[in-house]
This record gives sequence, structure tokens and C-alpha cells, in this order.
Amino acid sequence: AGRCLMPDSAWQTKVSAVLGLMAVQITVGVLYRVAQAHGGGFHFSTMSAIAIAETSKLAITVALHVADPHRENGSSAWAAAVGQLSLSACLHIFSLASLYTLNNQLAFYVAIQMDPGTIFLFKAANALIVAAIQMLCVGRRFSGEQIRAMVLQMIGIIIVQHDPCRGHGRYPLRVYGLMAFSVGITAVCTVRNEYIVKHYRIALNVQNCVLYASGAALNVTAFFLVSNPSSAQAGLGFFDGYDSPLAVAVVACNTLIGIAINLVYKYADAVLKCIATDCTAVVLCIISAPPPQITRPSATSHSRRHALRCLSHRVHHPWC
Repeated sequence: AGRCLMPDSAWQTKVSAVLGLMAVQITVGVLYRVAQAHGGGFHFSTMSAIAIAETSKLAITVALHVADPHRENGSSAWAAAVGQLSLSACLHIFSLASLYTLNNQLAFYVAIQMDPGTIFLFKAANALIVAAIQMLCVGRRFSGEQIRAMVLQMIGIIIVQHDPCRGHGRYPLRVYGLMAFSVGITAVCTVRNEYIVKHYRIALNVQNCVLYASGAALNVTAFFLVSNPSSAQAGLGFFDGYDSPLAVAVVACNTLIGIAINLVYKYADAVLKCIATDCTAVVLCIISAPPPQITRPSATSHSRRHALRCLSHRVHHPWC
């Protein structure tokens, strides 16, 4: 029986990683709403924001790799990094960076169309897709109760988006399609990132150097080649808009969230990352809710409570 018990230090590390990710996700959800211009869009280039964040993460990761006590100087750190990498590993990591680049820009665009509570409610549904991919690709098994909880959550999310007064969804179908596409990309990234971190014989800092360098290069390239639908106006320069503290905060949070996610993958797992997103969704749903009114409860309010109960069920039934 003793073998089944998790050491206190390991459990505390997992909880700390999950709580840290929750804090950053909640901040990102709120920031993406308040940083928008009054007419919609952002006063800065979202591609440059991600490029700067990726460059910042790269600088932090390189510093951590060079400062590793097992490394004597910068050249030995470089040699050790090159010795761990192969063409196959670099291509896997680059493909992951490409998916992250696309998904980050989708996140900005969807943030203009939806409230942060709804966005993270959709992201919470990511667990079912992640579980399906893990069962099909890596042979992971889940109990019947876990599967029922995930399906129940999906049903709750569908119900909560129905507006009984207008007889259709709260947002246009196109927005739901983009959100579903983003959730699918997130699920693939989640499984693939955890697999790379845990199955390749490459130090985490070395993997992240390749990931962040690829992400920075892809976003800079996209800035010059692709028009940005999330910006408030066309023709924004690379560094335009960063005199605003909110723009700087968006970059800082995108820097921190990448590090927080990798810590969760390293010290916890993809499922605990999904549970962190569930808890984030609950908090952001509360923040996004309109002020209470003394009226008869509508079908939408009942469905919101149903979705929150589904999330609560997931949180109180850990999948360890």
C-alpha cells in the first residue's frame, strides 16, 4: 500500500505547478479583455507581442541552461545542447511551435469575439479530446467515471451556450467553429508537448530553446507576411503600442504561461493541466457574469449552474 502513496514533496510540487498555471491563465483571460481598444482589436500587433514573449522565454531558458551547475562555461553548454539534439527531434519541436503560433493568434482573435469565461469554458472541454488522443496514440486508459464526467461536461458546455430568448447560440456559429478549431489544436499540442518532454532524451531547457527560437522566428515572419485581424488598425509597427502597461502585461503573461505549462508537463501531467484550466474556467465565468438582477432565473442561468457543476465534478475526482 505504501508504494501507492505519493511523497508529500512530489504532491506539493504538482499542486504548486497547477496553482501557478491557474494564476497566469486567469490573468491572461482578464488581460485579453481589458487590453482591447474600445472599437475592438488591440492597439499593438499581437504577432509582435508573441514574438517578444517567445524571445523573452528563449533568453530565460538559455540563461538557465548556461547556469546549470554541470556546465562550466557557455561553449560547453552549447556543445551539450547540440549533442542532445537530432534532426528528427528538431522537426518535432518545430511542428509543435508552428501549432502554437497559429493557436496564439486564434486566441487573440477569439478574445475579441467572446468573453473570457466562455473561452476558458471551451478550453475546459479540451480534456475529452486530450483523453481520446492519449487512448488512441499512447495507450492510456481512463475509468468509466472519468469518461462520464468528461461527456457530462461537454453536454453542460453545449447547454450553457444556448440563448433561450433568441432561440440560438449566444455567439455566431463562425466564432464557435474557430473556438472548436483552437481547442482541437490545443489538445494536439497538449499531448504532443507532454510526449516530447517526457520521452525524448533531451534536457527540458534544451527542448525549450528550440521551441521558443522557432516560435519567435515564426511570429516575426508572420508579422511581415500576414495581415493581422486582431489589431485595431492596419499598418501597426512592430513596437507600436507598447507604451501602454496593458500591452507590456500581455507580453509578460505570455512569457510566464509558457514556462508554467512546461513545469506542469514536467512535474505533473496533461490531465492536471486540464484540471487547472477547469478551475480557471470557473473563476473566469464568475468574473465574466453580469451583475445579479432580481428577476426570475432564466434557462441560461440554470444551464450555467449545470456547466459549473460539471466542472466541479471533474475537479473533485482527480485522475491520478
